[in-house]
Amino acid sequence: MILNIIGWFTKQTIFSIFVHRIKFSQMKDVFPARLRSIRKMRGLSLRELSKKMDGEVSPTALAKYEQGEIFPSSRVMIKLSSTLNVCLDDFFRPITFQINIESIKYRKRSSLGKKEIDAINYYASSELEKYIEVERMSGESKDFVLNYFDTPVKDDNDALSIAARFRKDFHLGDAPITTPIEMLESAGIKIIEVDAGKRFDGDSFTIGSIWVIVLNKNFTAERKRLSLFHEVGHRIMKFQEGVDEERLCNIFANEVLLPTNIFIEKIGKIRKDISLVELKDIQCQYGISVEAMMVKARQAGIISQNRYVSFYKYKNASKEFKEETESSVFQDEHCQRYERLVFKLLANEIISESKCASLLGCSVQEVRGKLNLV
Repeated sequence: MILNIIGWFTKQTIFSIFVHRIKFSQMKDVFPARLRSIRKMRGLSLRELSKKMDGEVSPTALAKYEQGEIFPSSRVMIKLSSTLNVCLDDFFRPITFQINIESIKYRKRSSLGKKEIDAINYYASSELEKYIEVERMSGESKDFVLNYFDTPVKDDNDALSIAARFRKDFHLGDAPITTPIEMLESAGIKIIEVDAGKRFDGDSFTIGSIWVIVLNKNFTAERKRLSLFHEVGHRIMKFQEGVDEERLCNIFANEVLLPTNIFIEKIGKIRKDISLVELKDIQCQYGISVEAMMVKARQAGIISQNRYVSFYKYKNASKEFKEETESSVFQDEHCQRYERLVFKLLANEIISESKCASLLGCSVQEVRGKLNLV
Protein backbone atom coordinates (compact mmCIF):
# COMPACT_ATOMS: atom_id res chain seq x y z
CA MET A 1 0.00 0.00 0.00
CA ILE A 2 2.75 2.43 1.06
CA LEU A 3 4.78 1.54 -2.04
CA ASN A 4 1.74 2.21 -4.24
CA ILE A 5 1.29 5.64 -2.65
CA ILE A 6 4.97 6.44 -3.12
CA GLY A 7 4.74 5.30 -6.73
CA TRP A 8 1.73 7.50 -7.33
CA PHE A 9 3.43 10.57 -5.85
CA THR A 10 6.55 9.84 -7.89
CA LYS A 11 4.47 9.79 -11.08
CA GLN A 12 2.79 13.05 -10.03
CA THR A 13 6.17 14.70 -9.48
CA ILE A 14 7.51 13.48 -12.81
CA PHE A 15 4.37 14.74 -14.54
CA SER A 16 4.66 18.18 -12.88
CA ILE A 17 8.27 18.52 -13.99
CA PHE A 18 7.30 17.31 -17.46
CA VAL A 19 4.44 19.79 -17.84
CA HIS A 20 6.60 22.73 -16.80
CA ARG A 21 8.92 21.94 -19.71
CA ILE A 22 6.11 22.37 -22.20
CA LYS A 23 4.46 25.60 -23.26
CA PHE A 24 0.74 25.68 -22.57
CA SER A 25 0.04 26.64 -26.19
CA GLN A 26 1.88 23.51 -27.30
CA MET A 27 -0.17 21.37 -24.93
CA LYS A 28 -3.40 22.96 -26.11
CA ASP A 29 -2.62 22.50 -29.81
CA VAL A 30 -0.86 19.14 -29.80
CA PHE A 31 -2.45 17.10 -27.04
CA PRO A 32 -5.99 16.78 -28.51
CA ALA A 33 -4.65 15.58 -31.88
CA ARG A 34 -2.18 13.15 -30.29
CA LEU A 35 -4.76 11.68 -27.91
CA ARG A 36 -7.21 11.07 -30.74
CA SER A 37 -4.50 9.56 -32.92
CA ILE A 38 -3.24 7.19 -30.21
CA ARG A 39 -6.78 6.13 -29.29
CA LYS A 40 -7.59 5.41 -32.93
CA MET A 41 -4.33 3.47 -33.34
CA ARG A 42 -5.39 1.26 -30.44
CA GLY A 43 -8.71 0.63 -32.19
CA LEU A 44 -10.72 2.04 -29.29
CA SER A 45 -13.93 4.05 -29.29
CA LEU A 46 -14.39 6.78 -26.68
CA ARG A 47 -16.67 4.46 -24.75
CA GLU A 48 -14.17 1.57 -24.89
CA LEU A 49 -11.35 3.81 -23.69
CA SER A 50 -13.50 5.04 -20.83
CA LYS A 51 -14.22 1.43 -19.85
CA LYS A 52 -10.51 0.53 -19.95
CA MET A 53 -9.90 3.44 -17.59
CA ASP A 54 -12.34 1.81 -15.16
CA GLY A 55 -14.88 4.54 -15.86
CA GLU A 56 -12.74 7.19 -14.15
CA VAL A 57 -13.26 9.45 -17.18
CA SER A 58 -16.51 9.54 -19.10
CA PRO A 59 -16.70 9.24 -22.91
CA THR A 60 -18.02 12.81 -22.96
CA ALA A 61 -14.98 14.11 -21.07
CA LEU A 62 -12.64 12.17 -23.36
CA ALA A 63 -14.37 13.73 -26.37
CA LYS A 64 -13.81 17.18 -24.86
CA TYR A 65 -10.11 16.39 -24.37
CA GLU A 66 -9.84 15.47 -28.05
CA GLN A 67 -11.69 18.62 -29.09
CA GLY A 68 -9.42 20.79 -26.95
CA GLU A 69 -12.32 22.08 -24.87
CA ILE A 70 -10.86 20.94 -21.55
CA PHE A 71 -7.48 19.64 -20.39
CA PRO A 72 -7.03 16.55 -18.17
CA SER A 73 -5.58 16.67 -14.68
CA SER A 74 -2.20 15.13 -13.94
CA ARG A 75 -3.93 12.07 -12.45
CA VAL A 76 -6.02 11.54 -15.58
CA MET A 77 -3.03 12.16 -17.84
CA ILE A 78 -1.05 9.45 -16.08
CA LYS A 79 -4.04 7.11 -16.31
CA LEU A 80 -4.34 7.80 -20.06
CA SER A 81 -0.64 7.13 -20.52
CA SER A 82 -0.88 3.82 -18.66
CA THR A 83 -4.10 2.68 -20.34
CA LEU A 84 -2.92 3.47 -23.87
CA ASN A 85 0.58 2.12 -23.11
CA VAL A 86 2.46 5.23 -24.24
CA CYS A 87 4.90 7.65 -22.65
CA LEU A 88 3.72 11.09 -21.59
CA ASP A 89 6.04 12.52 -24.23
CA ASP A 90 3.95 10.87 -26.94
CA PHE A 91 0.99 13.12 -26.11
CA PHE A 92 3.05 16.27 -26.66
CA ARG A 93 5.38 15.36 -29.53
CA PRO A 94 5.30 18.39 -31.86
CA ILE A 95 3.46 17.87 -35.14
CA THR A 96 6.22 18.17 -37.71
CA PHE A 97 4.37 16.99 -40.81
CA GLN A 98 0.65 17.53 -41.20
CA ILE A 99 -1.25 14.53 -42.56
CA ASN A 100 -4.96 14.59 -43.29
CA ILE A 101 -6.19 11.12 -42.39
CA GLU A 102 -9.17 11.52 -44.70
CA SER A 103 -6.75 11.89 -47.64
CA ILE A 104 -5.43 8.36 -47.11
CA LYS A 105 -7.37 6.37 -49.68
CA TYR A 106 -6.91 2.73 -50.58
CA ARG A 107 -8.11 1.10 -53.77
CA LYS A 108 -10.66 -1.18 -52.14
CA ARG A 109 -10.99 -2.26 -48.54
CA SER A 110 -14.65 -3.25 -48.24
CA SER A 111 -13.70 -6.35 -46.21
CA LEU A 112 -12.26 -4.19 -43.42
CA GLY A 113 -14.34 -2.42 -40.80
CA LYS A 114 -13.96 1.32 -40.26
CA LYS A 115 -12.33 0.82 -36.87
CA GLU A 116 -9.65 -1.45 -38.37
CA ILE A 117 -9.04 0.92 -41.27
CA ASP A 118 -8.73 3.84 -38.83
CA ALA A 119 -6.24 1.91 -36.68
CA ILE A 120 -4.09 1.16 -39.75
CA ASN A 121 -4.33 4.72 -41.08
CA TYR A 122 -3.57 6.47 -37.81
CA TYR A 123 -0.61 4.21 -37.14
CA ALA A 124 0.71 4.65 -40.71
CA SER A 125 0.32 8.43 -40.53
CA SER A 126 2.09 8.59 -37.16
CA GLU A 127 5.01 6.51 -38.42
CA LEU A 128 5.17 8.48 -41.68
CA GLU A 129 5.29 11.77 -39.79
CA LYS A 130 8.28 10.57 -37.77
CA TYR A 131 9.91 9.11 -40.90
CA ILE A 132 9.67 12.46 -42.73
CA GLU A 133 11.01 14.32 -39.70
CA VAL A 134 14.02 11.98 -39.46
CA GLU A 135 14.74 12.23 -43.19
CA ARG A 136 14.70 16.01 -43.04
CA MET A 137 17.00 16.13 -40.03
CA SER A 138 19.43 13.72 -41.67
CA GLY A 139 19.27 15.43 -45.07
CA GLU A 140 18.41 12.12 -46.75
CA SER A 141 14.94 12.83 -48.15
CA LYS A 142 14.10 11.19 -51.45
CA ASP A 143 10.95 10.68 -53.51
CA PHE A 144 10.20 7.66 -55.68
CA VAL A 145 9.81 8.87 -59.28
CA LEU A 146 10.20 5.75 -61.44
CA ASN A 147 7.37 4.89 -63.81
CA TYR A 148 6.76 3.20 -67.16
CA PHE A 149 3.80 5.23 -68.33
CA ASP A 150 5.25 5.31 -71.86
CA THR A 151 3.96 1.75 -72.38
CA PRO A 152 0.25 1.26 -71.64
CA VAL A 153 -0.34 -2.17 -70.10
CA LYS A 154 -3.15 -4.11 -71.76
CA ASP A 155 -2.26 -7.79 -71.26
CA ASP A 156 0.00 -10.33 -69.54
CA ASN A 157 2.89 -9.81 -71.96
CA ASP A 158 2.96 -6.08 -71.25
CA ALA A 159 3.12 -6.74 -67.50
CA LEU A 160 5.96 -9.23 -68.03
CA SER A 161 7.80 -6.71 -70.20
CA ILE A 162 7.51 -3.98 -67.55
CA ALA A 163 8.80 -6.43 -64.92
CA ALA A 164 11.88 -7.11 -67.09
CA ARG A 165 12.51 -3.35 -67.45
CA PHE A 166 12.11 -2.90 -63.71
CA ARG A 167 14.68 -5.59 -62.92
CA LYS A 168 17.06 -4.09 -65.46
CA ASP A 169 16.73 -0.57 -64.04
CA PHE A 170 17.51 -1.90 -60.57
CA HIS A 171 20.49 -3.86 -61.94
CA LEU A 172 19.11 -7.15 -60.67
CA GLY A 173 20.07 -9.36 -63.60
CA ASP A 174 18.69 -12.84 -62.98
CA ALA A 175 19.64 -12.89 -59.30
CA PRO A 176 17.15 -13.31 -56.44
CA ILE A 177 16.06 -10.13 -54.65
CA THR A 178 17.34 -10.70 -51.14
CA THR A 179 16.21 -7.45 -49.46
CA PRO A 180 13.38 -5.83 -51.45
CA ILE A 181 12.30 -3.54 -48.59
CA GLU A 182 15.77 -2.07 -48.30
CA MET A 183 16.04 -1.79 -52.10
CA LEU A 184 12.74 0.09 -52.45
CA GLU A 185 13.23 2.30 -49.40
CA SER A 186 16.59 3.36 -50.79
CA ALA A 187 14.76 4.33 -54.00
CA GLY A 188 12.49 6.70 -52.08
CA ILE A 189 9.47 4.53 -51.19
CA LYS A 190 8.27 4.82 -47.60
CA ILE A 191 7.38 1.35 -46.32
CA ILE A 192 5.48 0.97 -43.07
CA GLU A 193 4.64 -2.35 -41.44
CA VAL A 194 1.47 -2.53 -39.38
CA ASP A 195 0.13 -5.07 -36.92
CA ALA A 196 -3.09 -5.90 -38.76
CA GLY A 197 -5.53 -8.77 -39.11
CA LYS A 198 -5.54 -11.43 -41.83
CA ARG A 199 -7.88 -9.45 -44.07
CA PHE A 200 -5.22 -6.81 -44.72
CA ASP A 201 -2.08 -7.82 -46.63
CA GLY A 202 -0.96 -4.49 -48.00
CA ASP A 203 -1.91 -1.33 -49.85
CA SER A 204 -0.49 2.08 -50.66
CA PHE A 205 -1.33 5.78 -50.59
CA THR A 206 0.15 9.11 -51.63
CA ILE A 207 0.63 12.30 -49.59
CA GLY A 208 1.83 15.02 -51.95
CA SER A 209 4.97 13.66 -53.62
CA ILE A 210 5.44 11.01 -50.92
CA TRP A 211 4.40 7.47 -51.77
CA VAL A 212 3.81 5.00 -48.94
CA ILE A 213 3.36 1.23 -49.00
CA VAL A 214 1.67 -0.27 -45.94
CA LEU A 215 2.39 -3.95 -45.27
CA ASN A 216 0.99 -6.41 -42.75
CA LYS A 217 4.02 -7.44 -40.70
CA ASN A 218 2.28 -10.60 -39.50
CA PHE A 219 2.35 -12.31 -42.90
CA THR A 220 5.04 -14.64 -44.19
CA ALA A 221 8.10 -13.25 -45.95
CA GLU A 222 6.90 -14.68 -49.26
CA ARG A 223 3.48 -13.07 -49.02
CA LYS A 224 4.93 -9.72 -47.95
CA ARG A 225 7.36 -9.76 -50.88
CA LEU A 226 4.59 -10.46 -53.39
CA SER A 227 2.36 -7.78 -51.84
CA LEU A 228 5.21 -5.30 -51.94
CA PHE A 229 5.83 -5.63 -55.67
CA HIS A 230 2.09 -5.86 -56.35
CA GLU A 231 1.81 -2.34 -54.93
CA VAL A 232 4.82 -1.22 -56.97
CA GLY A 233 3.04 -2.51 -60.07
CA HIS A 234 0.05 -0.29 -59.37
CA ARG A 235 2.37 2.69 -58.99
CA ILE A 236 4.62 2.34 -62.02
CA MET A 237 2.31 0.87 -64.68
CA LYS A 238 -0.27 2.71 -66.76
CA PHE A 239 -3.21 0.43 -67.53
CA GLN A 240 -5.51 0.49 -70.48
CA GLU A 241 -9.13 1.04 -69.54
CA GLY A 242 -11.08 -2.10 -68.74
CA VAL A 243 -8.18 -4.41 -67.87
CA ASP A 244 -7.93 -6.39 -64.62
CA GLU A 245 -5.33 -4.31 -62.78
CA GLU A 246 -5.12 -6.60 -59.76
CA ARG A 247 -4.34 -9.64 -61.91
CA LEU A 248 -1.75 -7.78 -64.00
CA CYS A 249 -0.06 -6.44 -60.87
CA ASN A 250 0.14 -10.02 -59.55
CA ILE A 251 1.78 -11.10 -62.81
CA PHE A 252 4.22 -8.19 -62.56
CA ALA A 253 5.11 -9.00 -58.93
CA ASN A 254 5.51 -12.69 -59.69
CA GLU A 255 7.85 -11.94 -62.59
CA VAL A 256 9.91 -9.42 -60.62
CA LEU A 257 10.53 -11.99 -57.90
CA LEU A 258 11.22 -14.89 -60.28
CA PRO A 259 11.80 -14.25 -64.02
CA THR A 260 10.10 -16.85 -66.21
CA ASN A 261 13.30 -17.72 -68.06
CA ILE A 262 15.01 -18.60 -64.77
CA PHE A 263 12.00 -20.66 -63.69
CA ILE A 264 12.09 -22.61 -66.97
CA GLU A 265 15.85 -23.19 -66.61
CA LYS A 266 15.23 -24.78 -63.23
CA ILE A 267 12.20 -26.98 -63.95
CA GLY A 268 11.96 -27.26 -67.75
CA LYS A 269 9.60 -26.00 -70.50
CA ILE A 270 6.98 -28.74 -70.26
CA ARG A 271 6.15 -30.79 -67.19
CA LYS A 272 3.45 -33.34 -66.48
CA ASP A 273 4.18 -33.25 -62.75
CA ILE A 274 6.43 -31.13 -60.55
CA SER A 275 7.74 -32.32 -57.20
CA LEU A 276 7.27 -30.17 -54.13
CA VAL A 277 10.98 -30.59 -53.36
CA GLU A 278 11.86 -28.71 -56.55
CA LEU A 279 9.52 -25.85 -55.79
CA LYS A 280 10.63 -25.58 -52.16
CA ASP A 281 14.23 -25.30 -53.30
CA ILE A 282 13.34 -22.41 -55.63
CA GLN A 283 11.28 -20.86 -52.82
CA CYS A 284 14.38 -20.87 -50.61
CA GLN A 285 16.38 -19.09 -53.30
CA TYR A 286 13.89 -16.55 -54.67
CA GLY A 287 11.47 -15.96 -51.80
CA ILE A 288 8.35 -16.76 -53.80
CA SER A 289 5.60 -19.08 -52.61
CA VAL A 290 4.77 -22.49 -54.06
CA GLU A 291 1.32 -21.24 -54.99
CA ALA A 292 2.77 -18.27 -56.91
CA MET A 293 5.11 -20.63 -58.78
CA MET A 294 2.22 -22.89 -59.76
CA VAL A 295 0.43 -19.83 -61.13
CA LYS A 296 3.56 -18.99 -63.11
CA ALA A 297 3.89 -22.56 -64.37
CA ARG A 298 0.33 -22.45 -65.71
CA GLN A 299 0.68 -18.99 -67.27
CA ALA A 300 3.96 -19.99 -68.95
CA GLY A 301 2.41 -23.18 -70.35
CA ILE A 302 4.74 -25.40 -68.33
CA ILE A 303 1.79 -27.37 -66.90
CA SER A 304 -1.72 -27.95 -68.22
CA GLN A 305 -4.89 -26.39 -66.83
CA ASN A 306 -5.95 -29.81 -65.55
CA ARG A 307 -2.69 -30.21 -63.64
CA TYR A 308 -3.06 -26.72 -62.22
CA VAL A 309 -6.61 -27.45 -61.02
CA SER A 310 -5.60 -30.80 -59.53
CA PHE A 311 -2.88 -29.07 -57.49
CA TYR A 312 -5.50 -26.91 -55.77
CA LYS A 313 -7.85 -29.84 -55.26
CA TYR A 314 -5.10 -31.82 -53.55
CA LYS A 315 -4.04 -28.79 -51.54
CA ASN A 316 -7.56 -28.19 -50.25
CA ALA A 317 -8.14 -31.89 -49.53
CA SER A 318 -4.94 -32.57 -47.62
CA LYS A 319 -4.24 -30.54 -44.47
CA GLU A 320 -0.66 -31.81 -44.32
CA PHE A 321 0.05 -30.94 -47.97
CA LYS A 322 -1.58 -27.53 -47.54
CA GLU A 323 0.58 -26.72 -44.52
CA GLU A 324 3.71 -27.87 -46.33
CA THR A 325 3.01 -25.84 -49.47
CA GLU A 326 2.11 -22.71 -47.50
CA SER A 327 4.97 -22.87 -45.00
CA SER A 328 7.50 -20.04 -45.15
CA VAL A 329 11.14 -20.90 -45.79
CA PHE A 330 12.59 -17.54 -46.80
CA GLN A 331 14.24 -15.25 -44.27
CA ASP A 332 11.88 -12.48 -43.26
CA GLU A 333 12.84 -8.85 -43.76
CA HIS A 334 11.63 -5.81 -41.87
CA CYS A 335 12.00 -2.07 -42.41
CA GLN A 336 15.44 -1.01 -41.15
CA ARG A 337 16.18 2.30 -42.89
CA TYR A 338 14.17 4.46 -40.50
CA GLU A 339 15.80 3.00 -37.39
CA ARG A 340 19.22 3.30 -39.02
CA LEU A 341 18.65 7.00 -39.75
CA VAL A 342 17.50 7.63 -36.18
CA PHE A 343 20.64 6.06 -34.73
CA LYS A 344 22.75 7.99 -37.23
CA LEU A 345 21.24 11.21 -35.87
CA LEU A 346 21.97 10.07 -32.32
CA ALA A 347 25.55 9.07 -33.12
CA ASN A 348 26.12 12.48 -34.73
CA GLU A 349 24.65 14.13 -31.60
CA ILE A 350 21.87 15.79 -33.62
CA ILE A 351 19.22 14.30 -31.32
CA SER A 352 19.26 13.21 -27.67
CA GLU A 353 18.74 9.73 -26.29
CA SER A 354 15.24 10.68 -25.14
CA LYS A 355 14.36 12.01 -28.61
CA CYS A 356 15.73 8.81 -30.12
CA ALA A 357 13.59 6.74 -27.76
CA SER A 358 10.52 8.81 -28.63
CA LEU A 359 11.07 8.37 -32.38
CA LEU A 360 11.58 4.61 -32.01
CA GLY A 361 8.81 4.08 -29.49
CA CYS A 362 11.06 2.46 -26.90
CA SER A 363 12.77 3.32 -23.61
CA VAL A 364 16.02 5.24 -23.16
CA GLN A 365 17.47 2.06 -21.64
CA GLU A 366 16.69 0.14 -24.83
CA VAL A 367 18.34 2.88 -26.89
CA ARG A 368 21.48 2.67 -24.76
CA GLY A 369 21.47 -1.09 -25.12
CA LYS A 370 21.37 -0.88 -28.92
CA LEU A 371 23.81 2.01 -29.34
CA ASN A 372 27.34 0.70 -29.74
CA LEU A 373 29.64 3.48 -30.93
CA VAL A 374 32.75 2.22 -32.74
